[in-house]
Amino acid sequence: MDLPSQRDLNALFSNSPVSEVRIRYFDFHQSRNEPSEVFQIDDKETIDQFISCIKISGHSPGLRSIPDTYIDIFSNEVKVEEFAFLFKQSLRWNKWREDGIIASPDSLIQLFRDIGFTKPWERELATQKRLNDKIEEIDRWKRTAPKSFLRHIPGLYFEPVHRITPDPISEELLVLMIKEVRKEMWVPKKRVRKMIELFGLGGRRWVDNWPPYDMVPLFVLLNEPIQTILKGISRKPLSPDQLNGLGRFLSHWTFLEHRKSDLQLIPQKIYEQIHTYVLDDKDEGKISFFENRVLNKLTFT
Repeated sequence: MDLPSQRDLNALFSNSPVSEVRIRYFDFHQSRNEPSEVFQIDDKETIDQFISCIKISGHSPGLRSIPDTYIDIFSNEVKVEEFAFLFKQSLRWNKWREDGIIASPDSLIQLFRDIGFTKPWERELATQKRLNDKIEEIDRWKRTAPKSFLRHIPGLYFEPVHRITPDPISEELLVLMIKEVRKEMWVPKKRVRKMIELFGLGGRRWVDNWPPYDMVPLFVLLNEPIQTILKGISRKPLSPDQLNGLGRFLSHWTFLEHRKSDLQLIPQKIYEQIHTYVLDDKDEGKISFFENRVLNKLTFT
């Protein structure tokens, strides 16, 4: 096998006049038995435009990643070659030992979009949206958290590259932060309301032990007597973030393992408010957690 060469492509298109181009998208999240989505180019003008976009400017050594976009070349209704399109810039051909870098990948991408082939970029946009949502969530956390939290959490937790996967908080740092927040927020009922708000900030999901910095409000609450928690949640109406945080706290395996008996001491109306919240939120995970871990374990008179 040789290195990528424009000469190879010119020879292919010259010896086998292209009558049709099919672009296939393989979604790794679907079953391998499900058919890939296929887009066809069969008019001469668009085929010529496609060929003009396939210009190689170099080669790309490195990892042989699995592509999700394949390009089938047909000549007189017979498939003559198959390419793979990777990283929005490279072309893979089994005649080459390395991937070829496309000189003007934006032109090829625009052609794909013009014919309605947008799947890879839809996934990219969805990924970017999740990242932006996570960034906003952490920014909101920073704006809401007590100063003692932010003083002790290393800056790396809030750098963009670490926003999705911050490192775990050490046990020593966790103990210190709990001590500091109790000192800063010395009124118990106000501390409880702030901690449940922070634990449910932004309507976040109830994934156990994630993100790591959520362990601070969790363990602050775990160290509060049930009477203090009751005073904090009973005096004033709870906000959506507080209902989310309280439901998450009461459904958390750590609370259920060490303080399950406290569930029966919380007023029924509080459970009703949380249940209404999770049903309105339409998050199946929250509904399942709250109903199976909490509501189904209670007996009201």
